[in-house]
Amino acid sequence: MRPLDWQSVLDRLDGAYAPNTLIAYRSDYSDFAVWCSGQGLEAFPTSTPALYAYLEHLPDKLKPTTIRRRIVAIGRLHILAGLPDPADDIGIVVALRRRYRRHGRFPIQAYGLTRKHLERLLDVCSPDLRGQRDRAMLLVGFEALCRRSELVRLCVEDLGQSLRGTPTIRICESKNGPFIRERYAGVSRHTMAAVERWLDASAITRGPMFRPVYKGTVIGRQVCSFTLVRVLKELAVRANLSSEVIEQISGHSLRVGAAQQLALNGYDTAQIMRAGGWKSVTSLSRYIEGAAVDLWGSDDDV
Repeated sequence: MRPLDWQSVLDRLDGAYAPNTLIAYRSDYSDFAVWCSGQGLEAFPTSTPALYAYLEHLPDKLKPTTIRRRIVAIGRLHILAGLPDPADDIGIVVALRRRYRRHGRFPIQAYGLTRKHLERLLDVCSPDLRGQRDRAMLLVGFEALCRRSELVRLCVEDLGQSLRGTPTIRICESKNGPFIRERYAGVSRHTMAAVERWLDASAITRGPMFRPVYKGTVIGRQVCSFTLVRVLKELAVRANLSSEVIEQISGHSLRVGAAQQLALNGYDTAQIMRAGGWKSVTSLSRYIEGAAVDLWGSDDDV
């Protein structure tokens, strides 16, 4: 039997892990394999001394979280091939801790686009086909508290109604490992009307809800997740948001901003967790930490 190489081990994982996880694993091991080739070392299987040398070689500009992910990916592929884990060594653990202490910092949260920001972006959406798509996409992303991967995967078939007759959207959550978990997000009639105007104008009746628009023509596939980031930044520039805000905007900004807005509106933690599908109070607390909730009131109240 031909010995396994790291590419064939990765091929075995298709369908068992999220596509983005496999993309990251492939990129990480490819970088390691190129380094090994330059050093005259075997990339797979590798040894603990080789992995330690690679770790020390990695530049300081890389985030400690990125370095840790690479080391974990290398070890994980060995385990899946039935080989000893070269990362299971105290020297590797100490080297990673040293990186964190030297360069580590708390992850920076995406800038939260709250309701006031959202309204400014909506005000500068163009009236054409692409503008109608952008308006509907931003409203749904905000009110349904979508992750960007969830937003771009929405289909017409996900639109529905609650038992009370109010508009809902089925969200297939993207962070539940191998299990697909659905939640149903309520949205306003205003948002649903924007979605219906976009669907009517684009003649979309089934399949992906949000699609690329090229020279006034709708392309028959879903938008990519990077489209959301580009749209948000383009609208933010048009709305004259500050350069500091624009720099911090990401595909997560709608979800972060909506969570902060719910906190500002007085909803409790359990309600916000249910609305956004959070399983942990700790995870939610990072989202709403930027919401300036005034617990004490003004000095006049003292």
